[in-house]
Amino acid sequence: MKYIYVLACCLLLAHVASAQDFTISDDHSSIAFSIKNFGVSSVSGKLFGLKGKGYFDANNLAESRIEASVDANTINTDNTLRDRHLREKTDLLEVAKYPLLELSSASIKAAANNQFTFTGKLTIKGKSKDISFLFTATPASSGYSFEGKFTINRKDFDIDGGATMGDEIKVEIKAFGKLLPK
Repeated sequence: MKYIYVLACCLLLAHVASAQDFTISDDHSSIAFSIKNFGVSSVSGKLFGLKGKGYFDANNLAESRIEASVDANTINTDNTLRDRHLREKTDLLEVAKYPLLELSSASIKAAANNQFTFTGKLTIKGKSKDISFLFTATPASSGYSFEGKFTINRKDFDIDGGATMGDEIKVEIKAFGKLLPK
């Protein structure tokens, strides 16, 4: 009986030791986007101030979760006038009222080719929409490197901007999740 108790304790400790709680910060992370302008050229930009937390264990995806946010005021398209317009206009991002863009997982599941499927909510301008996309999670010495791409429709989030802007925004996230000390 003593051996069963020791074995059970070892298994519990092994599970706790494999817990992969992490924080996400702007270091080694980026959010890039692009949208068609005038139906031809593409405007690209970045967002900064990425923060988040989560738990990731490829062997226990049912417990895995990711929550992240980015400061909408950091939008940068390399055009000061356009950036100010995107930040301030009520039909665009209106960052004074909606300072964060947020992403929160509902589930993470295994997919083909060493990828995972993120399913959850994306919130922009107070509007939350379901989202699902593939991502990779590459182990590193001090955490995980997460990379994923998805496309959203700007109108789903009450981002107008007129007829010159395309409806689809392509987003690419590269986030580094630094493991928390145990």
